[in-house]
Amino acid sequence: METRKKCLARKIYEVNMTGTLTFHAPHNYGSSLQSYALQQKIMQLGYKNEIINFRPHAQKTMYSLIDCERLAPGTILKNIDNLIHCRKFLKRKAMFEKFIAQKLKKSDETWLDMKQTEERAEKYSAIICGSDQIWNRGETTRDRSWAYYLDFPYNGRRISYAPSMGNTSEMPEEDKQLELIGKFDFVSVREKPACDYLKSRGINCTQVLDPTLLLDKEEWMKIEEKILVNEPYILFYSINCNRQAALQAVELGKMLGLKVLCPVLHPRLWGTGIQFIEAGPGEFLSLVHHAKFVCTNSFHGTVFSLLYEKPFVSTLNAGHKDDRRTSLLNALNLEKHIIESNEVIDPEKFNCELDKTKLKQLRAASEEFLSKALEGIS
Repeated sequence: METRKKCLARKIYEVNMTGTLTFHAPHNYGSSLQSYALQQKIMQLGYKNEIINFRPHAQKTMYSLIDCERLAPGTILKNIDNLIHCRKFLKRKAMFEKFIAQKLKKSDETWLDMKQTEERAEKYSAIICGSDQIWNRGETTRDRSWAYYLDFPYNGRRISYAPSMGNTSEMPEEDKQLELIGKFDFVSVREKPACDYLKSRGINCTQVLDPTLLLDKEEWMKIEEKILVNEPYILFYSINCNRQAALQAVELGKMLGLKVLCPVLHPRLWGTGIQFIEAGPGEFLSLVHHAKFVCTNSFHGTVFSLLYEKPFVSTLNAGHKDDRRTSLLNALNLEKHIIESNEVIDPEKFNCELDKTKLKQLRAASEEFLSKALEGIS
């Protein structure tokens, strides 16, 4: 009887509709733009798609003016910084919400918890989980949820596209994660270590590109929003605004006689001379496009620097590593752009010589995975 009810309910909805479950709503450039890219690629392959508008409370709190959930010293300072720059913060927030409203095709209802997601999941012939850090169960992923693993009854096709799992050597919930991933019909991840890990656990897995790399520069230029910057500049983009990396960018600015702009508010930038500039996802693309040089310690900052073929450095803290950026840049023969934050940047050494043939090959393989995973959806 229960199965019959589900089947009848499903007839109400459109045939061939697929749903994407991802971090689409954080006020974070990578999250917004990867959501857009994956949706565009699914639709280019001939399938209807909407992003499941799942916005849990923890995620909204993370990007609010005042974060009341955490009382760590760093969070308190960030709250103070947001209040000092309240108008700029709210303007930037409005830019993100405009992008989410106008550029992403979403489910009509906003779902706040996994129960609501479960109740409405049968609308979709397939659910694609990814990309971004949705499979990272670490404490730093505050908006983590088992919903991104489809931890509920669902009769449609389960597909993952390029989720990131974080550090696979530290997985206290490993048994449950593997159990749920094992229920997927098609599994792909973004990083090679995660792919190797899942294969070692008997799960058939494919490594694919981040969705942002599935679209070319010309496609991204179509959604750029104009931003008024009247003089040449260096773009510094860092989610955590690492101070040593920021000062590295400032020194480069002095060397080249250029100001340094950053689209992220953070107290770590106090006293550096870096100028905050309000930007939503479309404005961010424009900032990358027109920068004279990009300094970043972000995965997606790195992605868009290479897509736009900008001179750039992808900075690591001394003694640290980042599998996401290292894997990507090694695959494209751009590993020279990885430097440590205590190094002096020689701008002559970091022109981007993108191997477009290699990128085209990697893109084709990723598109093939997605195409096969969706084939026959009805």
